[in-house]
Amino acid sequence: MNCAIIYILMITDLGHQTVQRIVRASDPLQSMQDINQNFPNIVSSLSRMKVKNLVTFVECLYIGQFPPN
Repeated sequence: MNCAIIYILMITDLGHQTVQRIVRASDPLQSMQDINQNFPNIVSSLSRMKVKNLVTFVECLYIGQFPPN
């Protein structure tokens, strides 16, 4: 497998993983600020997180789009 493909597969859910970390933090605003200011240092740990289905649903609620039934 090409290294570029492996890299793309590792960051496919990066948005969901970021939302999951923010939503589950004790201080979401501080967590969002830390991720924003230190993203290059945090991205490897974010990409290893397992995404829960609830996070996808919460994100859909936030942006106002619902997955099809």
